[in-house]
Amino acid sequence: MDPTIALILGILMRWIHITSIVVLIGGAFYVWRSREPLSPAFRVLIWPAIVATVGSGLYNFLTKPSYPPHYHMWFGIKMVLALHVIGVLALLSRGNAPQAKQQTRMASACMSAFFIIAISAYLRWMSIH
Repeated sequence: MDPTIALILGILMRWIHITSIVVLIGGAFYVWRSREPLSPAFRVLIWPAIVATVGSGLYNFLTKPSYPPHYHMWFGIKMVLALHVIGVLALLSRGNAPQAKQQTRMASACMSAFFIIAISAYLRWMSIH
């Protein structure tokens, strides 16, 4: 692949990944802290954001040139937590959970998301150094 196209595609995929994560985690955090029910406007965005996150994340992972020691261990932990967040948001997108259960699920998803962000920062630091 042409290096210029690879660079542009890499930047675009990273931007899509971060933007879709911001939508998912930001929406979950807002619903959790505001104690309001999941809005239909956010419910419509959940699946496209999940698809964008998984697709761009898979691209970013597969195009990474090398992996430092212990990268895969932390990446696996991150993926388990990400599956938790995706599962919670997928369940809540159906819109049939009671408000109290929604709040508990959003709180657990937000806690997992904070750990995902911390692990992502560590993986990025690990890859640069």
